[in-house]
Amino acid sequence: MDNSVDHALLLPRPPEKLTLSEKFADAVAGGMGSWAFVGGHALAMAAWIAVNKTGIAPAIPQFDPNLILLNLVLSTEAALGAAFILMSQGRKTDIARKKRAHDLEVDISSDRKISALDKQLDELLSILSPEQLKKIKENTFDSEDEGPVYGPEEAPPKPSLRERFSDAVTRGMGSWKFVIGHTLFQAAWIALNCTNVIPWMPKFDPNLTLLNLFLSTEAAFAGAFILMSQNRQGEQDDKTMDHDLGVDINAGRKLQAMQQKMAAIMEILTPDQLRALAAAREAALATANANKKEEPAAATTTAAAPATPPSNDDTKAVPKPKAAQAGGPK
Repeated sequence: MDNSVDHALLLPRPPEKLTLSEKFADAVAGGMGSWAFVGGHALAMAAWIAVNKTGIAPAIPQFDPNLILLNLVLSTEAALGAAFILMSQGRKTDIARKKRAHDLEVDISSDRKISALDKQLDELLSILSPEQLKKIKENTFDSEDEGPVYGPEEAPPKPSLRERFSDAVTRGMGSWKFVIGHTLFQAAWIALNCTNVIPWMPKFDPNLTLLNLFLSTEAAFAGAFILMSQNRQGEQDDKTMDHDLGVDINAGRKLQAMQQKMAAIMEILTPDQLRALAAAREAALATANANKKEEPAAATTTAAAPATPPSNDDTKAVPKPKAAQAGGPK
């Protein structure tokens, strides 16, 4: 068995090239999650209110005396900002999922190396005397005695109807379809109520009060759904990380115990036992090489076989299988 380390598995996966939309979503999410945005946002709101409510700048007309436009800007910002944040976080979640898959490949590769070491350990133990085995057991430890053994990760529980609904809302908001659709819907609402683009249609929300209420309600409920979905995903990620950590600790403990046993065995082996071990390894290596040589020969024979069906004489000359001669399997 080849015990060499596959270094390609140990290297992290190269990052994927971001598209323009992904860069934009990351920029918006990164900008909103900073103190510069908080400070600039607060100053802009204070200036807006001061200009429209106090008359501190007489040269600037009061373009929003009832602060309706400010409410509309804040509601739109909350709705679209949540969409960009979800898009950025969703992409990062996909990257984290790929990293966990890569970690799994590394764990599988490490498990192969431990299995090879375990096979070598069995070969050593097979040539020891009972006294030597007893001495090794007294001076070493078993990995199973140090902690629990971690098996395959348990499948996550099936989400309930409420959890599936919150996930659907989160996925829907974290997409460019939602951003574009929301922008078109809001532009159409404002055009119908603030312009005469459709003269025969009545202006049902001339002050945009209903639109502000709709956007504020949307932002409030969307935040709740997003938090529910992210909290559940966070709990599942914590369980996965705990399981991965347990598997790594268990593998390290098992490897340490096996290395300790092998070192103790090599110290007490007699010259005759060392020669027997070397002979056993040479025989195993010769058998493996012979099997490798037989596989290409068998493939060549199969490829060189005639494609025409055998004649009647050849069919009669072919002996029956043993199972057929014995009356077939019972």
